[in-house]
Amino acid sequence: MYKYYVIFLLDPLHAWAAIQHIKAREGVDAFYEGPKAVYVTRLISCLTKSYLPKIVETPIYQDITIRNWNTTQKLGELLRGGA
Repeated sequence: MYKYYVIFLLDPLHAWAAIQHIKAREGVDAFYEGPKAVYVTRLISCLTKSYLPKIVETPIYQDITIRNWNTTQKLGELLRGGA
């Protein structure tokens, strides 16, 4: 029903500040603060209506990197020493 993403933040950017620059379409996009990251859900049936791609136009874009949930899990596994 949803696609999940993680927006990783470079110092000194904080999640609460990053969310101020990200526009959400009600009922499609949702953003949640985390430590050093913003967690994103996007309704699959409305992906073309999502405002998330507009993040490239924001002043914070150079201070973030976005990964989907599967990639985030694989990166976590690598950091824990998994293969």
